[in-house]
Amino acid sequence: MNYLTLFLALSCLIGNVSGISDFFQSTKLPTRDDQQTAGTSSVPDAKAKGRLLSTTSSVIKKAPGIQAILRSSRAGSRRGRRFAPVPEPSLEQVSKSTTATRTIGTKTAVTFGVLLALNSGIVNGVCLSGLLSADGTRQSSAAVTGAWTNSALAAASSKYDVFMFNTKCILSYITGSFISGFLNPHPKPFEVSVGSMQTAFLVGSMLMYGSSVLSEEPDKVFIFLATMASGIQNSLSSTTTANLVRSAHYSGMTSDMGTFLGQIVRGNFENLIKLKTFLSLCTAFWTGGYASYSLAKNYGKHVLMFSSIFYLVLALAVGNL
Repeated sequence: MNYLTLFLALSCLIGNVSGISDFFQSTKLPTRDDQQTAGTSSVPDAKAKGRLLSTTSSVIKKAPGIQAILRSSRAGSRRGRRFAPVPEPSLEQVSKSTTATRTIGTKTAVTFGVLLALNSGIVNGVCLSGLLSADGTRQSSAAVTGAWTNSALAAASSKYDVFMFNTKCILSYITGSFISGFLNPHPKPFEVSVGSMQTAFLVGSMLMYGSSVLSEEPDKVFIFLATMASGIQNSLSSTTTANLVRSAHYSGMTSDMGTFLGQIVRGNFENLIKLKTFLSLCTAFWTGGYASYSLAKNYGKHVLMFSSIFYLVLALAVGNL
């Protein structure tokens, strides 16, 4: 019972003071001298106590205002118990609820992988065709296997400009993969860290935008930027899917497909799903390369801008997984 209830109850008691006055007139409480003489404490004896409680109870029963207040107080107490305040969540619960991660299935991962492979095939075809390079330089942006060998041959033959060009391509691919690893240092299979992936795609979008703008420059910077974006894409897709989806580099997948086919011939169908996935990715990559020639002929550097927009759309789509 709160203080307001007590105050109202006392007010009603004062209104019924006549009944209490009758009680005190008919009942004589022991004085201090009587208590000392009888050797009792300052508390009234049991009979006087009983008469006091009985009279108080009868006064309360006769006062409808007090009864209403008591009923209201009890109802309020029940409501308070029924709607008790919800305890605040712990820090662990808050961190779990605000953790921006999404779990994706194999089908979703492969779908995104096919789109990324198509994009990678287009960009790689544009760079490898030499149509955008001022001096007709042909260089792959999706893989740097050839760049390793070319840099070694150039060093052996004292062609240092060729050596430096291929070395820059290798370092660009490594830098892109470094960015992906830096943004998502603890990847878990088929768990998408929304913030990390969105940032990675936004970086890729900016790189491809720069590649499109600088494609007419004679220093071939657009190839380095496209190679860097390819490194981000391949690292991001492979670490997110436990190497099931490698969307830019196809030497390893080509080898795996041959291995899986040999196993299937001998009755081992364990990697059949992987074989189908790799075939889908390779088909998308090949299709992108096929389309890149006519796209580069008709749209020139704007083809690289399409890739920039594609990365931007993926950055926005990741949050809706």
